[in-house]
Amino acid sequence: MTPSTAIPIRATHDLRQGATTIATGTPGEITEMTGDPVTYTVTFWPSGLRGSTVVLTNLRRTDLREA
Repeated sequence: MTPSTAIPIRATHDLRQGATTIATGTPGEITEMTGDPVTYTVTFWPSGLRGSTVVLTNLRRTDLREA
């Protein structure tokens, strides 16, 4: 399910998927919610990568907090 409006979030802790690391507090937005229990696909805007985005999948509610 894709949210009808962007849901701004921040990473609650360092997130790692493969060679990608998103630091605690990095802003992003939920772009998709799937499954039961729900997992999230999130687009992050990491500092140091000006103008770039990073998409992580299969995140849990404990990985995110509302911004």
